[in-house]
Amino acid sequence: MLGRIAAALLIPALALADATPPAAAPAQKKIARDRCAGERNSDGSPKRLAYAAPEQPGHTAIFDYDDFGPQGASHGLVGFAWWQWERGGSWEICDSFDVRVVVYRGRTRAQVEAAYPVVRWKSDYRYVEYRRAIGYLDRTLAEIGGDPALAQLRQDLTRTRGEIVRKLGAPWPRASE
Repeated sequence: MLGRIAAALLIPALALADATPPAAAPAQKKIARDRCAGERNSDGSPKRLAYAAPEQPGHTAIFDYDDFGPQGASHGLVGFAWWQWERGGSWEICDSFDVRVVVYRGRTRAQVEAAYPVVRWKSDYRYVEYRRAIGYLDRTLAEIGGDPALAQLRQDLTRTRGEIVRKLGAPWPRASE
């Protein structure tokens, strides 16, 4: 039986294999490569947003969506990997969405949302309270275990957890929490 993480990695790979025939013509491959290199998604939206508010040392840490693993595993924590103001996700393989995740501690969600607002075409943030982020990462790392096929994911999630602890402190309650 596939674990949640293995399934999250395998199912998109199978879908991609079905969507992209291995013997694609060179012209088709060039078009796909050019599309990936562009600054816009297939719907015309920008791939990268210019606005990024600074971190608040000891209280907020900002990460890329992918720092929490594949969407199939992390969407319960950080939502889906496309703009939250859109109804659906990427319709092309090369589309990408600049979604940032704010992990916060010692602030209310309202304070964090005010400091890091979601503004269409300027900023797209997801907000995760410190204990939820650490709990998710600890559970996911335990599920991955020592599976060699998931070694890179384990390394990436371990790095994310380490950055959260480095920026926001050790995972025990502070007096203010």
